[in-house]
Order: sequence, then structure tokens, then C-alpha cells
Amino acid sequence: MTDTTAKLDMSLDEIAKTNDRREQKGRGPRNNNNNNRGGNYGKERRERKGNRVDSSSPYRNEEETDGNNNDQRGQRRPRRNYNNPSDVPASARILKVSAQSNIKTVAGSIAYATRLGDAPTLISTGVASINQTIKSVALSRRFLEDNKVDVTVLPVSRSDDRLAMSFVLNKTVLRPQSEEVQYSELRVAAESEHAVVAGAIANKIRAGERVSVVAIGPGSVTTTARALALSRRFLQQDHIDITFRPEFVQIEMKDGSRSGIRFIVLAQQV
Repeated sequence: MTDTTAKLDMSLDEIAKTNDRREQKGRGPRNNNNNNRGGNYGKERRERKGNRVDSSSPYRNEEETDGNNNDQRGQRRPRRNYNNPSDVPASARILKVSAQSNIKTVAGSIAYATRLGDAPTLISTGVASINQTIKSVALSRRFLEDNKVDVTVLPVSRSDDRLAMSFVLNKTVLRPQSEEVQYSELRVAAESEHAVVAGAIANKIRAGERVSVVAIGPGSVTTTARALALSRRFLQQDHIDITFRPEFVQIEMKDGSRSGIRFIVLAQQV
């Protein structure tokens, strides 16, 4: 007789003794019916699981608190998950993008949320994270083309020291780009000073020019994003604000073709 068979071939006395020991420990008698395993413990666990919100939801939001996650009565409030982006308040539609984030996954979340309601806000910190964010938005625009939907991006610098930025997406109607539109194109290198680039963008906007910025590589993309955020400050006194639309482009270089990002800058009076 094998060990497995010996374990299965328990006498009734041994089974009773085992159940007695479990009752003394407060776990309840063992029952071969999995639907009642461990007495009421299994039932309560299943009820909690049944009420659990899908953890795969891209959105999580804290209830309104006093800063210590306490409500107005001073009681602890739990985190709340939203399965349907259309149910999420606009202020809570925030996606954090890290340097390791998969751009297809992030782009899919952006497109999914935008189809159902308002577009989300993206938060990123660091060169690699900002680069992944911009590429994700560019890819999400492709995902949304069949729905005749597009997004614009409002760049906000949260901290220059930590390269922390927010990108507020705005849902718009997809409009075909006219080939007759001429853009004044700037090319930004990773070593470019973002304040200098911001000044160049602002000057061209004031002159009434349509501006596009081409960036190749994470450092260049991050510099451009920071420059666009700073140029918004430069244009405040002119009552002008800017957003942008990122798109993938192939740039011909001396050593061959390279993939980059083109920032189409959109200016409007405010």
C-alpha cells in the first residue's frame, strides 16, 4: 500500500479524532463538501470575495478624506476601485506610468477609458517614465482612430527637480490632417536646454506660426515635454495656452532611418 493510499484509507475513528481536534482549534469540523469548508468560515470568505471589486480595474480612488484617509466623522475610509471608467469622477481618472510600463497596456487603458468617457490624466516621474508616457499617448491615438476620436495633451510640470510631470488628456473629435498645413519644425536633442527650447516655441507661437517639435530618444522626448510645459508659462501674459498631439515618425539620419516622436503644437487664445 502506497503512502497516498494509506492517507486516504483512514478509519472512521481517525476521521472523528481529526474533526475533534479541528473543533478544539476553532476551525470547525472538516467537511468533504467544498461549499461548506471550515464551517461558516468558508461561507464568509466567499461572500467577501463576491463583493470584491475587480483588481484589474485601471482606476483606484480614495474617498474624500481629511488628508489622513479619514472621512468627515473621523472614521477610516477604504480604498475604492472602479470597474467602469464612465463611473469614475474626472478628478480620479489618473494613471501612473513608470519606466517599466508596457506602452501597449497603457495605450489600451487610455483608449478604453476615452471611448467610454473622459480621457485620463497620466503621471510620470523621470526620463524613462516620461518617454513611456508620450509613446503610450501616441499609440492610443492610433487605437482611437476607428472610433473617430482623438486626444490632446496638456503638459504640466509638477517638480523640475524630480522631473515629475502630469499630462492631462482631453477627448476631441478626430479631424483629418491637411497636407497643406505648413509647420515650423524644431528638432530637439537630449542635451538641449529645455528653457531655450521653450523660448523658441513661445516666440514662434507669438509670431502666428504653426509649430511641431521632433524628438528622438528618451532624453530628447523628455526635454521637449518639459519645454512645452514651460512655454505655457511664457505665453500666459499673451493669453495663449498650448496643448500637443504626439505621433510616431521616421526620421532620416546620416546613419539611416530612426523612429522618433513628433509633437504637433496646438495654440489657442484663453
